[in-house]
Amino acid sequence: MPAPNTSRTAPPRKFPFPKETDHRDRVHCRDGHRDLDDPGPRLGAIEVERQVHRASILLMKAVIREGTLADVGRLARLRAAVSGTDQYWHDRIGGYMRGELHPQQALAPRVVLVAAGGEDIVGFIAGHLTRRFGCDGELEWLDVVAECRRTGVAGELWRALATWFAGRQARRICVDVDPQNAPARAFYRKHGART
Repeated sequence: MPAPNTSRTAPPRKFPFPKETDHRDRVHCRDGHRDLDDPGPRLGAIEVERQVHRASILLMKAVIREGTLADVGRLARLRAAVSGTDQYWHDRIGGYMRGELHPQQALAPRVVLVAAGGEDIVGFIAGHLTRRFGCDGELEWLDVVAECRRTGVAGELWRALATWFAGRQARRICVDVDPQNAPARAFYRKHGART
């Protein structure tokens, strides 16, 4: 008869998936986005999976549509969360949409596209045709609510605006970005911008 095993090894630990997801619904990022693959030092694998799951649900539920004047208040609050006041942005965005506010060398054709998740607006992008800096089009604003950043919403908005520009034969697009804003610069480079 074999001798009993007296070694004291701990039983293997089990790490259950959170209740809101399971191993079957992991999302693989279409574009190989590094931020989802490399969560950084503070996030464990389970937290990353939760974020990816939330992002996939958001993208499935988010609808990109043309903004209307009825959206201006919510868009103003979204911009004011970063800088300025609701009233300042309400006047700027409303004037831009009505064709009353014209950025430098802007032409009349312009669009505001919103990413709507149900009743909530989770992001928006605005752009217009221009002759500024020898460009055909210019991105005016791109904002995504803080909790939805790095989920693919900005990329979907950018692709929708790029389609709008392409439909108007705008090939060279200007983007004004703060040189110190590394995440924004990385986003635009990822989507084909050159500095």
